[in-house]
Amino acid sequence: VHSEDTVALGPGQIPSSEQATELVVQSLLAKINGLLNTVETLTHENAGLYERVQDLSSENEAHETKIVVLESQFKTINKTRQKVVSRLMNRASLSIANNTNVGGRCG
Repeated sequence: VHSEDTVALGPGQIPSSEQATELVVQSLLAKINGLLNTVETLTHENAGLYERVQDLSSENEAHETKIVVLESQFKTINKTRQKVVSRLMNRASLSIANNTNVGGRCG
């Protein structure tokens, strides 16, 4: 009996040692083939997931670069705002001081 042949037993028939061995070999081969199919499927899925991770990593890098640029712009805007507020506060202080000195009263 060869591995390619299927061992068929009739009802109530007791297999010989060779037939029993062949039944075990056939069963193991069927399980191995099933596992090989599973491995192939998982390998394909893994490759797809790896590509997706690479794409997401690239997107992430692009977003991080945008964040750095926006943070830099925000810092520049904030410094400008602080300078404007300081100038306005100085002008207001000077105006109050001038009004107090000129008219003796504020406002």
